[in-house]
Amino acid sequence: MYNVLMFVDSGVDDSFALMYALLNPKINLVGVVSGYGNITKEQSIMNTAYLLKLAGREDIPIIGGVAGPLSGEPTVYYPEIHGKEGLGRLDRLPI
Repeated sequence: MYNVLMFVDSGVDDSFALMYALLNPKINLVGVVSGYGNITKEQSIMNTAYLLKLAGREDIPIIGGVAGPLSGEPTVYYPEIHGKEGLGRLDRLPI
């Protein structure tokens, strides 16, 4: 078994990777660092918490990652591509 600390922005692609890690019996997910990318850091943390709850793994810690580029450049998001919550056109399912 591999202990894994994931770094994600919890957009569509990273959400699939997170679910893969949660479902893979060879991976022990020890934590998730959730920061900006396709979406804001705050939205990323909310998406990560949602996915962990959906998987019944709220025991896995979420660590807030970086809020923007270290260069200080403004971040541009594309909700028309990634969806307003970063999960594409997926509406969150009630849990």
